[in-house]
Amino acid sequence: MTIFGEINEKTAEEVVNSINAGTLDTIWLYSNGGDLLAALAIYDAILGKGVKVIGTGYVVSAGVIVLLGGDQRYATKNTRFMTHEVKVDTPVGVEPTAIQLAELAVFQGIYVEILKDRTKVTEESCKQLIESEHNFGLDRAIELGFVQGEWGRK
Repeated sequence: MTIFGEINEKTAEEVVNSINAGTLDTIWLYSNGGDLLAALAIYDAILGKGVKVIGTGYVVSAGVIVLLGGDQRYATKNTRFMTHEVKVDTPVGVEPTAIQLAELAVFQGIYVEILKDRTKVTEESCKQLIESEHNFGLDRAIELGFVQGEWGRK
């Protein structure tokens, strides 16, 4: 399966259907992010199912969550990664509501837990990773435990 582009409900539905059908063993992932809830649905669906995720190109934000659901995680040599804090999608100039801010705190906590549980990063470092944008390449992704190594390298 390939996930190229924005992660959304349709993407999550395709992944869940493939898991349920027993036809999903590898995901090629190139994503500039997307819907956090859809990413969490994919993460939950593939976690512990033996799915290999191979990042390529750009793995950003919600894409990182999908990547971290894989039991085996690799990336191609030139893959770039980006983490950042969870954001509320509101129109320009409109402040988030109290409910949106409360949900934001919940999702931020979930993101930290996933990073802490699925990488080599400490909880404090997880918080720092998502407080502002952090861009990095394959070597740093391996060091942080986002991936196990370079795809195709012995």
